[in-house]
Amino acid sequence: SEVAIQLDPDTTKSFEEQKRRAEVYGSVSKKGTVTKRFVDEWSQQAGYRAKSTKEANKFVKEEFCKRFPVFEIIERKELRLWVEDQLQGRNGYEARSVDTVKKRLGWVNSFWDYCEGQYTDVECMTRNVMPKAKKTRASAVERSYQPYTVEEYWKLIEGADQANRGRGDPVLKDLMIVAAHTGCRLSELCDLRLDHVGPDRLEIAKSKTDAGIREIPIHKDIQQIIERLKQTSIAAGDEYLFSELTSKNQYEDRSNAVGKRFGRLKSKLGFDENYGFHSFRSTLAHLLEAAGVAENFAARIIGHKVKTLTYGLYSGDIPWHIKVETLAKISYRPSGWPIKRIGVD
Repeated sequence: SEVAIQLDPDTTKSFEEQKRRAEVYGSVSKKGTVTKRFVDEWSQQAGYRAKSTKEANKFVKEEFCKRFPVFEIIERKELRLWVEDQLQGRNGYEARSVDTVKKRLGWVNSFWDYCEGQYTDVECMTRNVMPKAKKTRASAVERSYQPYTVEEYWKLIEGADQANRGRGDPVLKDLMIVAAHTGCRLSELCDLRLDHVGPDRLEIAKSKTDAGIREIPIHKDIQQIIERLKQTSIAAGDEYLFSELTSKNQYEDRSNAVGKRFGRLKSKLGFDENYGFHSFRSTLAHLLEAAGVAENFAARIIGHKVKTLTYGLYSGDIPWHIKVETLAKISYRPSGWPIKRIGVD
């Protein structure tokens, strides 16, 4: 205790020296909250997938807590400098994209929220430390996944047919087709259980966001595929719609292996980092917009948050028959249909 008092951080103006003194002083005198003390406790209850939990725990503990060892001496200007270090690749950091840094700050926000009021009275200061991006059309395109055109969609489907030296990748093909007709994320489909698949709908009970919890009509062009997948799972005694996937990896993630296969396929076909499996959601959104569908209707199907005050705050889900009619307006059928590509007459 005597040593701790001698190391009182208030007696120095150097930020680096403050950090060193505060960590010792806070630990011994109990007048400061050491950040790394609660990381493991937070990450165990954060609700992230296994892979994200490991990444979040490591980053918060090794990067945030190392830079900011005690909550009580964190300064907003130092947080902004830390963010710029990551964006620009300074002070030992590799330069990272805005999206990556935002994801990291999301982990810190969650961690700080967990500690605030429970272990520290210091209010979270990491919510507004990202530099404001210039709102240009080009930057908006760069920050989001590009949609596939209908022609590019078929290019991917045919690419899956030719994968594995012509043997094909039927699981990946089915996932792409269902994603394109539902707007589901890859993880949502891979984790979709049979008891959440009805005769006319898919119930997404586990999603990345609250808006993602939704019911989606089964489009008429994928009804046969869904029924085939159901029968295959029942025959195999499996509880998931996509029964051929496995969670036998270090993250217990059913989408891990097939996600990598998709990445290799789209790269082989010439799609860059602006395209991903997530692009199928953008594609469906564009098709719905082209069909004249109201934005709030499309958002309820795809699982986007409705941002307007009236529709977002006061409006509930849209009627089921409206959802069915809305989704029926989109089609990936090329000219000259029928073409025997997905088993639809």
